[in-house]
Amino acid sequence: MFNTIIHWQFTKFAMVGAFGFFVDALILVWLIEINWTLFPARMASFACAVSVTWYLNRMWTFNQSGQVKSTVVQQYGYYLTVQVVGAGINIGTFFLVIYWIPMTVNQPLIPLAVGSLLAMGSNFILAKYVVYTN
Repeated sequence: MFNTIIHWQFTKFAMVGAFGFFVDALILVWLIEINWTLFPARMASFACAVSVTWYLNRMWTFNQSGQVKSTVVQQYGYYLTVQVVGAGINIGTFFLVIYWIPMTVNQPLIPLAVGSLLAMGSNFILAKYVVYTN
């Protein structure tokens, strides 16, 4: 039963992450279209995606009795803190892919996808065992 719960939570986490990726990508492309430079656009799109995924994970993925930490403000703080690791992986990978494969600078969704996928595993573990625990 324990493995089934973890599997279902990971599935929900991945679905929320996919939606977060959509939010991230949509905002990134829009900001680039209105002439933001790449780095500020990436930081803003990531911040929006983190906020959306925190809320959805809180309300759906980890919304079992006794699994949500104290106050909303504290939990959001925990979530932001652990996202630093995921952000490092995600954003670091984003720019490394652009550095290693320069043609992707004109296709920012490719490095965005690579960074998002690599960060998903660590983000799930940290969310489950640090943010949304008793």
